[in-house]
Amino acid sequence: MADIVVSGTDRRGDVATLEVQAKRTVSFSIADSVFKDVVKLACRASAKSEFETSRYELAVAVARTSAKIEQHVQEVLKWARDYQDYEQFFRRLNQHGVAHDAMRNFVAAFRAHMRAAGAMHNDRAVWRLLSRFQVLAFDFEQHGSICTQLARDRCALALAT
Repeated sequence: MADIVVSGTDRRGDVATLEVQAKRTVSFSIADSVFKDVVKLACRASAKSEFETSRYELAVAVARTSAKIEQHVQEVLKWARDYQDYEQFFRRLNQHGVAHDAMRNFVAAFRAHMRAAGAMHNDRAVWRLLSRFQVLAFDFEQHGSICTQLARDRCALALAT
């Protein structure tokens, strides 16, 4: 199960759901047992009937971000959302000089964890899940964190003058 489930409606008034798993750190690698659990729960959520019939998004919230997450993992997830078809997504991902090895390694780990969870793990299934997956970084622990400053600023705006 997700740590947080947000249900509501989108701009058009259609049902929308976001399931979020909160983790301190995730390395997004094949050897990362936390990532394996995240993908397993994402696979379980994607098997729900409403996953196909409504706006249903999945996310992992992390307490610390990294260059790997910001430069490679987030880029793969953006590509998955941008491409309307799995063949184009994988064509671009497998082009040397276009995609970085760290991007391909992330997708390979994601696929391996889907396989371990007993889920379909062909190209279409991997792309389908990646296109609905997000990494939400809330980097409050770093000294001088922009997340901390933004939270303070928003709280100050909500307070009475």
